[in-house]
Amino acid sequence: MKKTVVLLTAPLLAISLSLSLQAQSAPQTAPGAAPGQTAGSSDAAHGTEAKKTGAPKSMTATETKAKAKKLGPQQQFALDVVESAVARNIADPQDRLRVLETAVNVLLPLDPKLAKQYAAEGVRLEGQMIGSGQTPSASLMETGQVDCKTATEFVDQLPPQRVMQAEQSIIGAANICPEAATAAQAKMDAGTGQQQVVPRAFMAVAEHVGLKSPWSQSRFERLMEELPDAKSSSSSGEAPNLAAMYSTMAP
Repeated sequence: MKKTVVLLTAPLLAISLSLSLQAQSAPQTAPGAAPGQTAGSSDAAHGTEAKKTGAPKSMTATETKAKAKKLGPQQQFALDVVESAVARNIADPQDRLRVLETAVNVLLPLDPKLAKQYAAEGVRLEGQMIGSGQTPSASLMETGQVDCKTATEFVDQLPPQRVMQAEQSIIGAANICPEAATAAQAKMDAGTGQQQVVPRAFMAVAEHVGLKSPWSQSRFERLMEELPDAKSSSSSGEAPNLAAMYSTMAP
């Protein structure tokens, strides 16, 4: 049943994303306007006519603003689909996180307030998963809907022994603001000695503070000292990232 829900949810979100993008690019025809006449041209014509006749405006400034924000049929359908997908009872936290990430990306042009609400839920879930030892399948830190304060607090609260599980989240947080990047530095330092080798996160933070900075150079040396056994499964998976890090940082 869980797999069926997820398989249904993904296409629904994909369809809603397609519709929202189409609706964004398509000109809006004003009600009662001639074919090919957009809402903007109709409003302009109406305004000109009202000015000529001296008739009072039919809409206040607030009403006009509300009208401009009103979603078209396709956009409303996309919004309804996303809300329906998020409302589903998805027990698997990995699946739930993927749905929330996709929903946030779909909602950005449609309902930024709701997108931020879903992002906040995703950040909480992401932190809980990392704390329990799971590696999140997605990261809300990369959606553009997480503010600096939230990103910094998220990194600060990460257990030092879970830095490897949080690597993608740390990368996303470091790109949000300097404060989060500084918190990431401290968190990776706290993971020193616990075999928390995260070459991609290290490179992301090092680029923010400077590849030649004292922290970047000293941290690189420590990472090289803490490399896991070459025969271990974690080491084989990180080999390309470690090679890229060495190529960039080695004197």
